[in-house]
Amino acid sequence: MRNTALIIVDVQNDFCPGGALAVNEGDQVIPPLNRAAETIAHQGGLVLASRDWHPRETKHFAEFGGNWLVHCVPNTHGAEFHPNLKLPEGTVIISKGVGAEDDGYSAFEGRTADGKTLDEALKAHGVQWRDDGEQAYQVSYTPLCSEWMAEQRTRCAQSCLSLGFTPTRRAHA
Repeated sequence: MRNTALIIVDVQNDFCPGGALAVNEGDQVIPPLNRAAETIAHQGGLVLASRDWHPRETKHFAEFGGNWLVHCVPNTHGAEFHPNLKLPEGTVIISKGVGAEDDGYSAFEGRTADGKTLDEALKAHGVQWRDDGEQAYQVSYTPLCSEWMAEQRTRCAQSCLSLGFTPTRRAHA
């Protein structure tokens, strides 16, 4: 599993039942994600978790010209990862949508606390192509089920492909 990276996308309170932009049964993805994250981390793989991290005033929100209700503002309950999500020690956090002009629809648009992009974080962990052209690392994701999330999965997968990674969908962890 050293050759695997798991990207957990936006499992935050505001996207789970009871949140500002709740995905119906969105918290159902947490148990399989916990199992996958534990397995991957235990076997030396890289676990990353993206999060929306919007300033209170941003073009992303309807009251400032955007499409969305206020959600995932830093230091609020809604911005926190769901309390049942168990992120292993060493999980790399990718914050996105951090600027007033930044929508942050893809984890590849975000940055780590030390300023690395997701692509840079993957490569820093050794994500690469082998000299023989074979894929050395696999980037996996487990989606929430909704039309909007399907669009986001597509964006993430396209970003992976454009950077030379091969994404694979994990239906069950």
